[in-house]
Amino acid sequence: MTGPAITGMSEIERLCLRKLLPASSPAYNSMYQRLAALQLVGYGPWGECDLLFGDEGATAELHAAHAPVFAYGVIHFAHTRTVFTVHEEDGGIVEARIDPRIPALRNGVRETSWWCYSYWMPGKPGPASGERVREISVEPHSPMTLAICPAERRVWLHDADTAFNRLIPATALYDRLVRHLSIRDPEWVLQAQRLFSHHAEFSDIDLLHALRRYGDERGYFRITVPADNPTTKRSRWRSLLNKITRNE
Repeated sequence: MTGPAITGMSEIERLCLRKLLPASSPAYNSMYQRLAALQLVGYGPWGECDLLFGDEGATAELHAAHAPVFAYGVIHFAHTRTVFTVHEEDGGIVEARIDPRIPALRNGVRETSWWCYSYWMPGKPGPASGERVREISVEPHSPMTLAICPAERRVWLHDADTAFNRLIPATALYDRLVRHLSIRDPEWVLQAQRLFSHHAEFSDIDLLHALRRYGDERGYFRITVPADNPTTKRSRWRSLLNKITRNE
């Protein structure tokens, strides 16, 4: 199933976007159908590779902040690659970045390879690297799994019910993590890369509390995590700091 046309895109761009937003997933298919129902109303700050879709007659703020990423992937051709990024709808506008644009593929040229986060499921490696993904079940019998891929420096939340992988900004999750652990040391607070370089030192429960804070504060989802004992939390933090200090 390729789906209806989308204004402002070449046929090959639309076909590539359909791979990014597969019909087999209720969540991704809904976004594709939404884009097909909208009109190209302008371009974002990145120019013609930054397409803005809205209802006919809608206007978009050129310098508005980007909405959270909804889907992300890369398609490789013989001599180039194109990055596809679709953002969440915000104020009636959906931003889709195709960089660089693909006007047409001539002489039988086709993509050589492609990957995206839309098809990932628990048990699979990272889509871009093929490397190991740390998986944390949100709660017993929950359809949601927190995934951390250090090799790709990416975090996402898998929802088995909707076949959707919500990309989580690593800096935002790390910020909630250090707040949950009451860490105030600037060498830690400002080092979001530790979420990947030292992820094994962070417990599942602490990472889930950080995820809960992120979901509650942004309003994207709600999860239930067992209440944390302050004394136990401080003990985990001291143990974590001792481990990392010995290794550095």
